[in-house]
Amino acid sequence: MINDHDLFIELFEPLRSTLDDMRVNASSIHNKKSQTDAFSYFKAIDDFPFIVNLILTYRVLELSLLVTKLLQSKTNDIVDGIPMITSLISRVASIRKNVDVYHSRWYNEGLSIAKFLNIQESKPRTNKRQIF
Repeated sequence: MINDHDLFIELFEPLRSTLDDMRVNASSIHNKKSQTDAFSYFKAIDDFPFIVNLILTYRVLELSLLVTKLLQSKTNDIVDGIPMITSLISRVASIRKNVDVYHSRWYNEGLSIAKFLNIQESKPRTNKRQIF
């Protein structure tokens, strides 16, 4: 069975590769607009902060997935969801208490994906310009 991390890489890498092929347009099958759009999308996802933010977003939304599915079902009885909601609140509180541990774990997950894709670790500049 493929775990989430492997599935993410399995889907992200072909998307990135396809966008790269489209932007280079070596086979000349893409029109200018498609090539320009592919360049913009490739530039956006071929970026270490994007990968880390994607991992963080995925992990945070993953927490509420079961509750979300339950409350959107046809038999969306809130009483059935109370134990799940209580558990979700406890889990979020635990993550907040141990945010450094979770951040490190998720950041390292982003690092491993970036390494697999040959994307250099980087961080945005914290100063826009230096004033003397």
